[in-house]
Amino acid sequence: YTITGRQQIGYRGSQTTFSLKSYKRYPSDYAIVLSTPAVGEVRTIVAGRKMSTQADYGLETTVTLPETTNVDLFDSIFEALDSDTMRSATYTGIFDRDGRKCHIIEATLKNGTSYAMAFDVENKMLVSVAGRFSLTSYGDYRKVGSLMMPFKVGVGSGKELEFDTIVLNETLSDDIFKLKENCYDRPAQ
Repeated sequence: YTITGRQQIGYRGSQTTFSLKSYKRYPSDYAIVLSTPAVGEVRTIVAGRKMSTQADYGLETTVTLPETTNVDLFDSIFEALDSDTMRSATYTGIFDRDGRKCHIIEATLKNGTSYAMAFDVENKMLVSVAGRFSLTSYGDYRKVGSLMMPFKVGVGSGKELEFDTIVLNETLSDDIFKLKENCYDRPAQ
């Protein structure tokens, strides 16, 4: 998929809006590019378990991710739908969540990870996925192809994403999933 939109990042009382481009090529290539005039471009590229982050201001890091790390904006949704990873799911009832009535399902994956999923009682759409150390919220669902996709995603505290477009099943160039060469990367002449 390809996503365009905006991401609000809050830090110590300050808010900054970045333009956002996110790309996913299954099964394991993922890239997200954030940009703003004040910071420039920040690219994060994931290939398998290797994650590289590169910024116009000179930052460049690469780390190996643990097996249980999800980086895709929709990983928690796809994981919940994957019967190969699910060990158990239990319906716990209807509860109020921020003024909305939600069905709550507690799930345990085969790797032992547990989380709770909240589905809106009226529209049946996923509202949030809460894990031991994470909370992802979803909203503003719109039809994309044959799927209903969330155009608002909240990640943890302080990160709000709003999407303008979501394009599914698009052929993506290999260049999207490569770090770019900056002028200071080239040898002096």
